[in-house]
Amino acid sequence: MRVLVAHSGIQHAHQLAWALEESGNLTAFWSGVPVVDSGNPTDSLWWYVDKRLRAIPVPEEKRRHPVIFPILRKAIEMRMFSSISNQWLHRMHHAVDAWAARRVRTLNPDMVICYETAALRSFSAAREFGAICVLDAASVHYKSARKWLADTGMINPEWIDEQKQKEVELADAILTCSDFAADTYRCAGVTAEKLYPVPLGTRMPDVEVPCISLNENCRFVFVGTVMKRKAVDVLLEVFDELGREGIAVELTLIGGVSDHDLADKARKTGNVKYHKFIPQPTLYSELLNHDCLV
Repeated sequence: MRVLVAHSGIQHAHQLAWALEESGNLTAFWSGVPVVDSGNPTDSLWWYVDKRLRAIPVPEEKRRHPVIFPILRKAIEMRMFSSISNQWLHRMHHAVDAWAARRVRTLNPDMVICYETAALRSFSAAREFGAICVLDAASVHYKSARKWLADTGMINPEWIDEQKQKEVELADAILTCSDFAADTYRCAGVTAEKLYPVPLGTRMPDVEVPCISLNENCRFVFVGTVMKRKAVDVLLEVFDELGREGIAVELTLIGGVSDHDLADKARKTGNVKYHKFIPQPTLYSELLNHDCLV
C-alpha cells in the first residue's frame, strides 16, 4: 500500500512515518517541522529554526518540509499569546492543508493520513481518486474539549471546530492516542468501527544510562506544555501546599509554555523547578534524576 503522511507540525507523525517506512508502505512524509534521515539533529541548520528536530530513517526523496511553515510557526509562537496565537496557528494548519491538497492528486496514494485541523482539503482531494482517509487525532473530541475547558477561556472559535467536524465526517478511520480519547469520540456519535486507539511509544536511548542519584526528597517530573489544559495549575497548587506543610517533595516541569502565568508561578514556588525545552537525548538523563514521572 502507498501511504502519505502529512502534518502541519510534527507531534508524533515522524514515528508513524518511520513505522510505515520500515514496513515498506511509506510513499511520502510531508511535515511543517523538518526531520533529518541520519546523524545528530543538532548538526543540521534546521536545528536553529526548530529544536523539535528528529532523526528518522526516512530517505530525503520521500520527505518535503516547506521552509515557510516552520518559520511562520516560530514567528507566531514568539509574537503572540493565548487565544490569538492559537487562532493564527490554526490558520497556518489550514494553509499547510491547502498546500498538501494541491500535491496529493499528483502523488495519487492509496491512503492519506492527516492530522486534526490540517486534513479537510487533503481528504477532499484524496476522495476524488478513492484514497482511504485516516485522521490522526492527537487530542480528545472537540465537544469534550469545549465542555472541560468552558471555564478556562481557552475555547476554540466555532470556525476551528467546524473544520474538525468536517474532517471527522470525511475520515474512513480515526486514530486516537488512548482508549480515553476514543471514548470521547464515541460519546460524540462516532461509530466504534471507525476508531483505532494506538497508544504512543518512544525511541529509547541506545547508550547505557546512569542510575538515579540518592536524594532525601521524593522527586517528581512533568514533561509537556506548561498549560492549564494539562492540569499544570493543579500540580503547582498541590506542590505549593505540600511544601508549606514541610513534606519532602520536589517537582520539575520541562517543556514549552502556553500559559505564562504558570511558568511565573513555578519559578516562585520553592519546591518547583522549571526548564524550557530539553532535546530528547538529554531528556532521558534528566528523567533519571527523578523518582516519578507524572
